[in-house]
Amino acid sequence: MLLRDLDYFIQIAERGSFHAAAVQFDVTQPAITKGIQRLEAELGLSLLERSSHGTRLTEAGVAFLRRARRLRRDLNDTLREADDLRARATGLLRVGVAPTLVAPFFRSASMRVIAQRPAVRFALRIALSDALFTGLRRRDLDVVISTIPGNMPAFDVHPIGYSDLVVVACRRHPVRALRAPGLASLADCGWILPRRGVMARDWIDGVFTRADLAPPVARIEIDTHTNQLLDTLPGTELLSVATTDVLASQARDLAPLPHDDLRWHRRIGALTRRNDDLSPLGRHFVDVLQDSSPSARPHPGPDTPLCPAA
Repeated sequence: MLLRDLDYFIQIAERGSFHAAAVQFDVTQPAITKGIQRLEAELGLSLLERSSHGTRLTEAGVAFLRRARRLRRDLNDTLREADDLRARATGLLRVGVAPTLVAPFFRSASMRVIAQRPAVRFALRIALSDALFTGLRRRDLDVVISTIPGNMPAFDVHPIGYSDLVVVACRRHPVRALRAPGLASLADCGWILPRRGVMARDWIDGVFTRADLAPPVARIEIDTHTNQLLDTLPGTELLSVATTDVLASQARDLAPLPHDDLRWHRRIGALTRRNDDLSPLGRHFVDVLQDSSPSARPHPGPDTPLCPAA
């Protein structure tokens, strides 16, 4: 069986056209036809039916397509692994991670993969969600670790855990003197927030909008979000957002505001491109993420509805 004939068949099945397959492979349409004839003769099966309405799979063609895709994927994996062996390396994996998720998710998983495959190399990009999603779409990244977005059909989502995002203030902030600070009491406060289009900012804006209040004003708008930024809050009347694990381990002078609407039970996932072959190393990294992340246990509370995707 010629590999190119198998590829011709898969393309025709996916595009529904001999002509489209010929354009894809930059060959003539008769060359595609001869390839399919060779494949059908070798299998002893009729795989495709052509008519004035186009090309469709026969019943045997539908069954063979599943096996053909699996065979092609396995062959691609084998070739990649052979390349890795020749280079005495397991390859390069380009991973994008939201800043607050590096420690709880990427760090432990990457260390485990490095221990298992000492020659592996990670190219790590730490950025906010909108930049990460753009990088994944453009094929600059292989895997993205972020809050699971809503309505993004271009991505496959592999859930790996939870991480709560809360609104925080200095322990001596005036709003903390209120027994039950309402959203209206926070409307005139200054904030440190990511730019609009980032999921954390969309969440905060959405909380106030749903309460018929104007979105908060960002006195400091940021293009990144690191734990060091929280060092600017003590002694000020600014508000910001932080993960609960960062508050517990580092931000001793800060505390979350006691308001249910200001806590986001975020589902975290490893995102990959849909309908795109992920390398064996990439699939292994996703498996390790799902297995080893300390936040991978089910969350005790209900999920907050997802904000619009960045």
